[in-house]
Amino acid sequence: MNYFLSLVGTLLGVGTDVVTVITGATGVPGPAGSLSSDQQTYFSAKLLEVAVLFTVLDQFGDKDPIPSNSSKTIQFNRLEKLTTSLTPTQLAEGIQPDAIGMQMSQFTAVAEQYGLLIRLSDLSELTSKHDVVGRALYVPPTRG
Repeated sequence: MNYFLSLVGTLLGVGTDVVTVITGATGVPGPAGSLSSDQQTYFSAKLLEVAVLFTVLDQFGDKDPIPSNSSKTIQFNRLEKLTTSLTPTQLAEGIQPDAIGMQMSQFTAVAEQYGLLIRLSDLSELTSKHDVVGRALYVPPTRG
């Protein structure tokens, strides 16, 4: 539980590594005895994580690759469950019971490609204190 509270605190910007400072402008007179112009903001080297929505439904699906140079569309077939009766019929020896039919359903899926292109200048790559390129792979897009 402490780990969860610590994680929530970190995502909200509170925790053990947050320092509150009073900022002031140079040359602007403040209250008597104020040292606000001498204080600076502490830069934490820790890069905060962005909360990511994880989908869990994909663990229940079947993954079936589409062969190269074939199509973007794939068709699946499924045998449906057999119907059951609320009042089962008892079988009698030597008498053939009534037959029931089976039903097959077809499902078609189309493979699509989604993505984003992120623009980073060479100057931002050279001067950033964090691994911007490496971390950009894990930043989720906003929903809008």
